[in-house]
Amino acid sequence: SLGLDRERRPLPKTRNLALLAFAVVIGLIVLSAPIAAQNGSEASVWLRDVAPYLMLGAAPVLAADAARHVSVRFFEVCLLASGIIVLVGVSVQYASLRGITDTSAEGAVLTDLMLPIALVIYATARVITRGDRDERNESGLPAYIWGPVAVIGALSLLIAGSRTAVLVLPTVLLLAVILRRPAAFGRILSIAVGVVAMLLIALAYADSLGVNRSVVTERIETLPAVIDSPSGDPSFSDRSAQAEDGWEKFLDSPILGSGAGLIFQWYTPYGVAREAFTIDASTATLAKFGIVGLVSIVLFWGAMFRMMVVEGVTARNRAPIIGLSIFVIPYLVLSNPFEDKTLAIGILLLLGAALGATRETAEADSQRVTEAHDSA
Repeated sequence: SLGLDRERRPLPKTRNLALLAFAVVIGLIVLSAPIAAQNGSEASVWLRDVAPYLMLGAAPVLAADAARHVSVRFFEVCLLASGIIVLVGVSVQYASLRGITDTSAEGAVLTDLMLPIALVIYATARVITRGDRDERNESGLPAYIWGPVAVIGALSLLIAGSRTAVLVLPTVLLLAVILRRPAAFGRILSIAVGVVAMLLIALAYADSLGVNRSVVTERIETLPAVIDSPSGDPSFSDRSAQAEDGWEKFLDSPILGSGAGLIFQWYTPYGVAREAFTIDASTATLAKFGIVGLVSIVLFWGAMFRMMVVEGVTARNRAPIIGLSIFVIPYLVLSNPFEDKTLAIGILLLLGAALGATRETAEADSQRVTEAHDSA
């Protein structure tokens, strides 16, 4: 059962914090409107540009409310289903862009990275914390499925040529340190070995599957060179040019920014002029919303963590959100997670599962007390 008929459990403090997080983001969006209009941004572009931030702000509110009604299993099924769908879209689209395959998923599904990353981190966090005592009080999916999900998810991102997936390994290692789970390093090593083994198998059968193996191996082989000298990588150079334009526009209006819908201009490493209102650089948020926007995002993230503290969410159930937060920090160097539409979906499902698990544990404890009282 997905637990849609579960008893309501009021969460007034959590709800108020969720509304605070939403109000912070809404305030930022409203403040952006007259600034964007003054700078000549088109209304349609402005609406498209603020959509990811609106989704992000609504995520904690939806998670807090849904956690009162549905089970952990429901959140996990939604995360697994939506994560796999987007992961397939991301893998196919990235593979198509890099010449690995002729198939394209553009326009078919969302092809943003943060939801697949959230799925991999959630699965790995479940492996790390497997066996914790509060696990028995939850209605989540069987523990044995999360190891394969973590392996296949990370493998899919690597095969697609997304070197961003490499950040997942230090993320989960640091998560194990923060959670003080020394035994988890063996489990993480098992996942890493599984990814490598399946990658080698996939490459061995690449030709029969119609996959251009040389593109995948080249992306992996060039990773040390990119780390040693990022400026030599066309992808990194292109993102650097975008980040530089974003930074220059931030300096033009550092306090309030230039508003959503701001158009960025830059040149690719091949000398082609480009312009867009979204770029693969975190300076985009600074350029659009200024220091006020940065402070708002910090307040939003703080309110989200405060929700878990107030509700008494255990370390095991906080782990996925902590892992996602750890991942976001270095990812800011490579792209802009806040304009990734699937980040909001990931936060909604991860936070909802954490709050729902806390409710189920409290209900199970209350039921045991009641049963003990009746038997006495």
